[in-house]
Parts: sequence; structure tokens; C-alpha cells
Amino acid sequence: MIPKPTRILHRSLSTSTSSSNRHRLFYTDILPPMLRVLAYGSASYFALHLVWNLLDREEERESMRQGIQDLKQTVAEKASSKQQPTPAPSPTETGRPSWYQSLWPFGRAKQAQAQE
Repeated sequence: MIPKPTRILHRSLSTSTSSSNRHRLFYTDILPPMLRVLAYGSASYFALHLVWNLLDREEERESMRQGIQDLKQTVAEKASSKQQPTPAPSPTETGRPSWYQSLWPFGRAKQAQAQE
């Protein structure tokens, strides 16, 4: 068997200019290396894209964890500093009727009695 570089040289010297020989040369010598380069390029692109997705996912998870920790800390601070709310004074304590008592006709009579 003839080594590959010599075989290509031998083939190019003995090749005539007919179209069938040119097609055969294209499909046997040019197309396989091009397909190999295309396959290697595609495989490396998809592998790098997968690695990028994995790294991006880890970065997003870490960002989410940090955000959750900040929110938990904020809630804990607000809960510790929150005081018991003072109850609102009743209308009888303030001397003013509530809005619904002023609308109710019988509430006005009680108001008049309370003021006397």
C-alpha cells in the first residue's frame, strides 16, 4: 500500500480533467476532512455551551441563596424591633362617636345623653 501523501500526489498526477474524476476526488479527499472538522467543531461548541450553562446555573443559585439570606435577616431584624401595637382608643374614651354611630339614627340619641 502506498502512503497517504504519495497516494494523493499519485492520484493528482494520474487524474484526468473529466468531471467524474473531479467528483470522485471531492468525495474521497476533500469531503471527509471537512465533515471531521464540522463534527469536532460542533462537539466542542456544544460541550462548551453545556459547561457555560452549568456555571451560570451555579452562579444563579448562589445569587438566590444570598438574596434569601438577606431577606431572612431583614425579617428577623424587623421582628425583633417590632413593638406591640397599642390598641386604638374606643370612641367613648375619646368623646367622639364613630362614623357608623353618626349614621345610625338611634346613635344620635345616645350621643346627646352622653354629652349631657
